[in-house]
Amino acid sequence: MPKSYELSEVAREYLPGALKDPERWLRRKLNARVFPGTRVGRHWVMTDHQIQAMLECSAPRPRSEPHLQSRKLSLMASLRVLGVGSRLSNDWRH
Repeated sequence: MPKSYELSEVAREYLPGALKDPERWLRRKLNARVFPGTRVGRHWVMTDHQIQAMLECSAPRPRSEPHLQSRKLSLMASLRVLGVGSRLSNDWRH
């Protein structure tokens, strides 16, 4: 049987201290089924595997290429407004 951890342990060990009440925050995420967990009676517990899944769900994701493309285009538009874009537009497109 895999080892399970109480929410207080998980919150203390893995959640940032900047949260006002990390244990309550985690309980709400578990109740909403955002993160995996196991309910034992009225209490939630998490296994190592469930903690790992929670951390993977919470990891920041890299920005997608279309977002970067639109940002590049908005920079070009800003430069054109300043009167610089016409000289640099060919260099920025490639």
